[in-house]
Amino acid sequence: MTKSTRANESSSSEVRKLRERMQKMLLEVGTLAKEVSNLKKLDQMMLERKEQMTSNIVNHRDKIPTREDKIPVGGRQSKEQSHNNFITLNGRQWSS
Repeated sequence: MTKSTRANESSSSEVRKLRERMQKMLLEVGTLAKEVSNLKKLDQMMLERKEQMTSNIVNHRDKIPTREDKIPVGGRQSKEQSHNNFITLNGRQWSS
């Protein structure tokens, strides 16, 4: 074998190895791209859930009576009687 034949064989072997590496790298990049896409979808879903939960909390706050919203049971009563008709549960007062 001559020098040029050996150089060509060596060169084609290197080219083959480079192609294999590039194909492997492209597969890995494709896999990573899919994973990034899945993470973006998950992130979007989490943001939507957070918005739903926040709006539910705000909607429920509007429905829960506060101390300012106290309405005595049984019509007009003295301040003492009206105070006795409210119970406290988890820091909120409810009429009994």
